Amino acid sequence: VPGIRARRFSRHPETPARLCAQVPTTPFRDQVVNLQALPLEEADPAFALLCPVRALRIYVDRTRHFRRTEQLFVCFGGQQKGNAVSKLRLAHWVVDAISLSYQNQGEPCSLGVQAHSTRSVASSYALAHGASLADICRAAGWATPNTFARFYNLRVEAVSS
Repeated sequence: VPGIRARRFSRHPETPARLCAQVPTTPFRDQVVNLQALPLEEADPAFALLCPVRALRIYVDRTRHFRRTEQLFVCFGGQQKGNAVSKLRLAHWVVDAISLSYQNQGEPCSLGVQAHSTRSVASSYALAHGASLADICRAAGWATPNTFARFYNLRVEAVSS
């Protein structure tokens, strides 16, 4: 996304290792995610509204004038306006978006949606729609398919669009 650069942070060489958090590194955090734009020649103009590339470009453009960080998602109001969004706030946004999508379709959302449950739904949906298990594991940061099989694999019907 133009205007947002990927950045890696590492410990300053003079900072003693004992002062650094002992958090295991996860290989997927440094992964580059390539999103493909939806084709614009689609007959329905509302289809363009579903394009993730278009949505991110508009979001970055609209937050450019108050953005204080290069992190993609930023607070858009209050004292934290322009600062990086916390993981907890982002999780709330994900749950709200899922719940609102059900409401907009007139469907009850009886799933007990939690932000972490999106890993199960997304990975299972990807597998049902032809993604390879190796690609799913790589994207999720799982070393082996066992994690997916034991904890995340849901029975998902392949829905034709």
